[in-house]
Amino acid sequence: DDVPWRWLWVGVLVALVPTLLWRRTHPLLMLAIAFGVGSIFSLVTGGDPQLVTTAYFLLLVYAVVRWGSGRAMVAAGAIMLASSALSWRWRVI
Repeated sequence: DDVPWRWLWVGVLVALVPTLLWRRTHPLLMLAIAFGVGSIFSLVTGGDPQLVTTAYFLLLVYAVVRWGSGRAMVAAGAIMLASSALSWRWRVI
């Protein structure tokens, strides 16, 4: 009972797994998709934003640093900061 909407979260996380297939060729886009969907879903359901830190989300962050350009790294940092700010703001309200 710790995670509201548990089965829906599982579905979203499973649906985001294919982003790992394209993480080497499009690392920033895959990170943006995963963090965007995870953040929006977390806001809509009121779920725990820490579910966004699943292992493959961390792999997508690594992929941007490893295969992305310098601009992609800066953009990824902004995306992750915005995602964190949304979850922090949601907790405050």
